[in-house]
Amino acid sequence: MKAKRVSVEAQLLPRSLRVCGLLCAGALLSSCLAIAQMGVHVAFFLHITSAPDQANNFLALAFGVFVTGLIVFGSIMIMTHLNHNMMSMDELARMQR
Repeated sequence: MKAKRVSVEAQLLPRSLRVCGLLCAGALLSSCLAIAQMGVHVAFFLHITSAPDQANNFLALAFGVFVTGLIVFGSIMIMTHLNHNMMSMDELARMQR
């Protein structure tokens, strides 16, 4: 029951701050609270701890986080590179004349 309460509090805190106008969109606090909420879910719902018998679960979680981060970082890097090398609309219009 404690896990559910902590999870609900972790969800309601940033939303209530946003509704009250104390939290602007894209704020660092919102990101930190989202990361804390993920930690709560990992600890209480997935039951991943630092116990020796949880080593395989922890390694699987770490690998999943690594692959996800690699995909996101690579995608952002590719999109930035494409945006940098893309012609502007003015140059494209001049080439078509």
